[in-house]
Amino acid sequence: MVSTKQLLTTIESALLGPSPPSPAQRIELIHAIHNSLSSFKSLLSYL
Repeated sequence: MVSTKQLLTTIESALLGPSPPSPAQRIELIHAIHNSLSSFKSLLSYL
């Protein structure tokens, strides 16, 4: 499982950079989200 800090770093670098994410960043982001899917589901259940 990806740590929260690693996930945040991946999201920030892929989505908040000055240019669109590179293909490698997109793949890294998809993998990070996929590996943290259960945490996202838990978070969304509280919203």
